[in-house]
Order: sequence, then C-alpha cells, then structure tokens
Amino acid sequence: MKARTQSVDTYSVDFPPGPIGLQLHSTDSGVVRVQKFVDGGPNIPGAARQSGKVSLGDTVTLIDGHPVGSYQEAVAELKMKVNASRTVTFSRWHARSATPGSRIWCRERTDLTLPSPATLYQPAEF
Repeated sequence: MKARTQSVDTYSVDFPPGPIGLQLHSTDSGVVRVQKFVDGGPNIPGAARQSGKVSLGDTVTLIDGHPVGSYQEAVAELKMKVNASRTVTFSRWHARSATPGSRIWCRERTDLTLPSPATLYQPAEF
C-alpha cells in the first residue's frame, strides 16, 4: 500500500471593487473557508467564480497581505474594503501519493470541519 501525504497550494486573486461573490464560514478551529459561490444572477458569475481559481473549501489566509486572524476579522476587512480593489490569498490542501517520482494529484480534501452550534456564525456573503 502506498503512503499518502498532503500538500498545500497557495494562490492569490485580485478582486475589483464590489462583491467578490463568496459566502464564508468559520470552522471550530477558527479557519475561514469558502462555503459557496454567490453569483449575480442566472448566467452572471460572481468575481470569485469568474476567476476560475477559487474552489469550495479553500481557506482564506490573507486579505491585502494581512493574515486572517478570525472569521470576524475577515468579514470586517472585506466589508470595509467592498468599494476598493483587494487581493485575497487562499490555500487548498491536496492528498498525493508518496511514491517517488509520482506527479498525480488526488481529489481535493473534502473532510471539512463544520462549525458546532456553540461557535456557529452567520455565513457572510461578499
């Protein structure tokens, strides 16, 4: 049996002024993740979906170069800058085979931790 390891990809998306088209949520550990895309209507993709980079479950790590410390901080930062361009940095975990020389990536990590009722926050859309 082959051993499995995990790898993380980090990428940034430059968003124009206006909604970025994401709904975010916080995990029990305080990680801010992409919960769903929020589009402008039928056949009108939001900025995040239009970028082609963002996936459900990706983690928001930086907003304009500032580390995301909590869900509340991320929401406040994005709301404050809704009328300005901003750069959001995301990370995505991948599982891969540990076989030497292997370059085949497996499916994206899907074992997301959902918030418990005690720490549940209202999802925020941007």
